[in-house]
Amino acid sequence: RNWEGGIDALVLLPARDSAHYEPIAKRLFGLSGKGMERQWFRLVFAGQVNPPVYLASDSAVVEYVAAHPGSIGVADASAVPASSEFLVIPF
Repeated sequence: RNWEGGIDALVLLPARDSAHYEPIAKRLFGLSGKGMERQWFRLVFAGQVNPPVYLASDSAVVEYVAAHPGSIGVADASAVPASSEFLVIPF
């Protein structure tokens, strides 16, 4: 739920209407998009994690991560500015 130091850990995922929604759910969670959402609901209601934030575009994910310490976003690497301090992990 929180990073060391008390900062909220926020996960940003593509919205349902995003082209990356289903592929990311399958690749990261091994589930369909709906299955991924159900898994998040279980974890949230169990008090284990903060609810994820669903954003409509990769650029919105990058902007949110840049503005909110403690957030982790899943976005296409092409949306990340080369001059940024983002850690890009290919998957």
